[in-house]
Amino acid sequence: MVASTSASIHQAATLEYLVFRWQGLLYAVEARQVWQILRLPALTPMEEVPPWVVGMLDLAGTLVPVVDLQLRLGHARIPYRLQDALLVLQTRGGRVAVVVHEVLDVALGRRLLSAQSEVQNGIHPILSGAMDAGGQVCMLLDPEALMAQAGASLTSRDALASDLFPEATEAQRAVWRERARILAEPEAQVSANAGRAVVVASLGGELFAIALEEVQELTRFCDPAPIPCCPPHVVGHIPLRGDIVTLIDLRGILGLPLDPPWTHGDLIVCEVQGLLLGVPVEQVVDVLRMQDKALTPVPSVLGGGMETHLLGILKHAGRPVTLIDLRGLLEGSELVVDEGA
Repeated sequence: MVASTSASIHQAATLEYLVFRWQGLLYAVEARQVWQILRLPALTPMEEVPPWVVGMLDLAGTLVPVVDLQLRLGHARIPYRLQDALLVLQTRGGRVAVVVHEVLDVALGRRLLSAQSEVQNGIHPILSGAMDAGGQVCMLLDPEALMAQAGASLTSRDALASDLFPEATEAQRAVWRERARILAEPEAQVSANAGRAVVVASLGGELFAIALEEVQELTRFCDPAPIPCCPPHVVGHIPLRGDIVTLIDLRGILGLPLDPPWTHGDLIVCEVQGLLLGVPVEQVVDVLRMQDKALTPVPSVLGGGMETHLLGILKHAGRPVTLIDLRGLLEGSELVVDEGA
């Protein structure tokens, strides 16, 4: 048995695989079968399909069944997160999407198990074996088998997307709905409606906005650990599912009073230039889509160099909303650690 498997390793061609993580386990799929990688949007629940087909994705008018690997492999459902992704896979029978926690990398790998050894080892029908990617063993997903099982029926029912996100806040649901709305637009409509989606939040009695594409998660504020030698608006850092998130109090950068200190509220976790930043806010208010032409310049009377971190001002429900430039903020000197402090 060992000799047979070893022979299959040497005979297997080296291919490109996309490696992803789900519930702490590594999986891979041939890179040529990956059609698109998306942030998880709201999904329309479906009927007359197995429970592991958790919804339907509308991709510019094309209906794509979405599979939860956790459920398909016989495990209990876990709550979905804003930073979860969808892998849209192209098969001979059409497209099928898979919910994943994290897309890791494209790697060269070799298949470890032959078709015969797969049957003998009782591998799950949607897994075509295992592969080795630089010393990491990953279970190999079979998109063709997945599509054959998931494509049983595409009969949709009228239901709220929140059915799939029972523990989500209204602000989180708003982000998922906005992602779904953008994906459902025909390509011509997307071009006509070019602009940006933003998350609107209250801060110091004012409304501010951050680009949705930079938002990884919405959660509740928790007490951070302090970071030495940092300016007062660097609040500290918190652990978040194995990552370290640095908390930035925008009040100090935007000329607003730093009092009172943060003890509660919402936290907008953003990924900017590979860094995770947490922005404490009083409350996440809404998610909306804006046209770039709707932005008006920031008045110079704000002073203090504050306007260098702002992209412009838009209106929401009759109130001004200031759009924050997080990328510009990272490139400035406000977040520099002073080793001599």
